[in-house]
Amino acid sequence: MYTEWYFSEYHREGEIEDWVTGEMVKPFNRFAGYLLILNLDQANDADIEVTFYYEDQAPTKVHYRLAAGREGVSYVGPEASERLGVPLEKRFGMRVSSTTPVVVQCTQGDYIHGGPVTNNMVTNMFTPGPLGEKHKVWYYIDCIVLRSSSPLEEREWITLLNPNRETAHVTLTFIPGGSMRLGTGEVLSGDPEERGFQTELEVGAERILQTRLHEDIVEVEPNHHYSVRIESNLPITAQATRRIFERGNYAFSTSIAVLDCIPMGGAGF
Repeated sequence: MYTEWYFSEYHREGEIEDWVTGEMVKPFNRFAGYLLILNLDQANDADIEVTFYYEDQAPTKVHYRLAAGREGVSYVGPEASERLGVPLEKRFGMRVSSTTPVVVQCTQGDYIHGGPVTNNMVTNMFTPGPLGEKHKVWYYIDCIVLRSSSPLEEREWITLLNPNRETAHVTLTFIPGGSMRLGTGEVLSGDPEERGFQTELEVGAERILQTRLHEDIVEVEPNHHYSVRIESNLPITAQATRRIFERGNYAFSTSIAVLDCIPMGGAGF
C-alpha cells in the first residue's frame, strides 16, 4: 500500500509567443488546482506532509491531519498562497507523504476570472513512490508540436521533478516516427531511415525543470511525431503537457492534455 506519491507539475501558463506576429502574449486565464487525497485506513488518521517543489527556489512544506477513511480536497490555486504560506502563483511539483496508505490525485484547469464555466480541465493520478531504479528511465510516445497555417496549434513541454538532494543529469532521446498502416506496418509518412537525437539537461537538487519542445529544444521539428526516452542518473518523475490553441488567439488555450509518462528503468532494454 502506498504512503508516498509524486506529481511533476501543476502548471501556470506564462507568456506565449504568437506564431503569427512573433510577439509575446500574456494569457488572461486564471489557474485552478486541487489536491485530492483518500485515506485508505479506516481506523487511523493520516499525518500528511505535502512538499512543494519549484524551478527557482527551495521546496516548502505543509502538514495536516486527514481523518480515517475520509477524502480530503484542498484548493492549491494562487489565492491559497497566503493561507498556506506556500507560493502557488507559479509552476510547482509536489510530493505527498503519509503515515497511512493513501491514494492521491490532482485536478487542474483554467477559467476566466468571474466566468461561470472552466475553459479546460484535466485530472491525473500522482506517481506512487518511493522512487527507485525504475524511475531513472521514463518513456512517452505521443510527442508532437503542431504548427501550420491551419487554425489548430499545439505547444508541448516536458517537466522533470528531482526530489533528491543533488543535481540530476538527464538525457532526452527523441526517436522519430510516422504514420503506418495498421496490420501491415507499411510506413505512410515519416522517413524510416531517419535517426533520432539527444539533448542533455540538468535538474537542480529539489527542483523542477520545464523544457519547451521546439522552443528550448530547437531540433524538435513541428508537425513531426516522436517517442521520447528520459534517462536520469537519479530517480526522478516526468510529465509531458500539451496546450491546444486557435492560431493567432493565445489569450487562453482551448484544451489541455497531460501526456502519460511510464517509468521503465531496469526493464532490460
